[in-house]
Amino acid sequence: MKHLKFLIAALILGIVMALFEIQVEGAFGWGANLPTWRVMVHFPILGMWWGYQGKPLTGYHFYLWLFTFLLTHTAFLFHKWSLKKELYVISFYVLFTTFEGLFWFPLNPAWGWQRFRQGIPWYREHWMLGLPAEYWIRFTVAAVLYWLADENTKVKAFKLPKFQK
Repeated sequence: MKHLKFLIAALILGIVMALFEIQVEGAFGWGANLPTWRVMVHFPILGMWWGYQGKPLTGYHFYLWLFTFLLTHTAFLFHKWSLKKELYVISFYVLFTTFEGLFWFPLNPAWGWQRFRQGIPWYREHWMLGLPAEYWIRFTVAAVLYWLADENTKVKAFKLPKFQK
């Protein structure tokens, strides 16, 4: 049941965040018409968040993501921090922001699901199973973090071999 609650909460918050961003951005995704700073940051490993396929990091997105990231961590004001709990929080953050990005398109009157499937300027390439590959990568990252956070998951610490002098 806790797994379903986790998924439903991430889905609902992702949809609400998508609706908020639609109100802010309108038809112009990625903050194209917002009075905010923009900088191209190229970190391919972090491409799922910025610098991917020509998307700049915007001040709008930076502060929105920072706000939501910190907000998800307010749980630690009421519960003792642990690595497993941190993995749950990060998993939740990745999952809900992925849902937000996905639902921005079908819920936005200027885009809709059909136009999304025909191609999005900032998702020109790398589609898989009807979605940008970025979403599948993010879903996988969230799932792995969630699995690692589960109390029943036992992961042995990696130890470097001892070398003789």
